[in-house]
Amino acid sequence: MATALQSGTGTVQNFDLAAAQKKLGKYAVKPGVSKMVEASLIKYPIAAALTFFIVAALIVIGVATTWRQRIVKKVRGLIHEA
Repeated sequence: MATALQSGTGTVQNFDLAAAQKKLGKYAVKPGVSKMVEASLIKYPIAAALTFFIVAALIVIGVATTWRQRIVKKVRGLIHEA
């Protein structure tokens, strides 16, 4: 290209923007589709998360209640240490 320009035999072609856009048009993504694709990538397991937190809360409540009952019985003298 450099030698063609130096010799003066090369011609410069104008860039055809419309033709380039037409070629690239087949790769374009519609705006609505791109939003749906992004939304489908976000899958948060809400049911699993809620189940986990409910089960964890029930375990904590159960352990706290059991410890409280043991402490109350011990203070009242119902549990005798051997």
